[in-house]
Amino acid sequence: MTSFSIVAAMLPLALAIEPGSSTRSSLAIVVIGGVLSSLVLTLLLIPIVYMRFAPETITASNWPPESDARREHEAPAPA
Repeated sequence: MTSFSIVAAMLPLALAIEPGSSTRSSLAIVVIGGVLSSLVLTLLLIPIVYMRFAPETITASNWPPESDARREHEAPAPA
């Protein structure tokens, strides 16, 4: 949400709609590119790389992980 609001705020500067904003247009384009690239890295690439190097710890069957405190308070299974 924050990334999209930053991009929306920078669009008028990037499009150079107002007079005199052409000097700030290049900075707005760089900010938009940086925000969108960090969004993609944070939401897509980092989790994919993490799952690639730690495949046994995160799978669809054991997500979300249970805390150790919750496991200690569970009653043992009947024998």
